[in-house]
Amino acid sequence: MSEIIREQWLMQAVDHLAPLFEGAGYSVPIVKVSIGFPSTGSKGRHLGQCWSTKSAVDGVNQIFIALHLPTPLDVLDTLVHELVHAVDDCESGHGENFKKIAVDVGLKGPMRSAGAGEWLKQDLIKIAEKLGPSRMAD
Repeated sequence: MSEIIREQWLMQAVDHLAPLFEGAGYSVPIVKVSIGFPSTGSKGRHLGQCWSTKSAVDGVNQIFIALHLPTPLDVLDTLVHELVHAVDDCESGHGENFKKIAVDVGLKGPMRSAGAGEWLKQDLIKIAEKLGPSRMAD
C-alpha cells in the first residue's frame, strides 16, 4: 500500500476499529480525527484528546492524536482510547461508563491511561499491517 496522508490513515483506522466496538455492543459515532496538540499544548503529557459533540459547531466528536507517537500501534492504541470517549460523548470522563466501554473493547490499566490489553494489542497489530505506512509526523 502506498503512503497516505495522516488524516486519511486515521479515518481508515476508525473504519477498521469500528467492528471491535460493534463486537462489544457499541456503535462508533461519526468522528473527525487529526494529528495535533491537545489543549494542554505540546509540552503536555496527553497522547490524545476527544472533544464532545457539544463542543463542535457541526455536532461531531473531534479527536486529536499527539504528533510524537512513535509507531502506528501507539497511534491505534491511543485512538481506541479516544474512541471510547466518543462513544460516551465525553460524558463520564474516565468514570464508570468510560471504564465499562474501555474494558469491553479490550483496554486495561488505570482508566486515565488505559491502553490495549493483550488480545486488543494483537488486533491492533493486524490493523496496522492492513493500513500500511503513513506520514504521521508530516
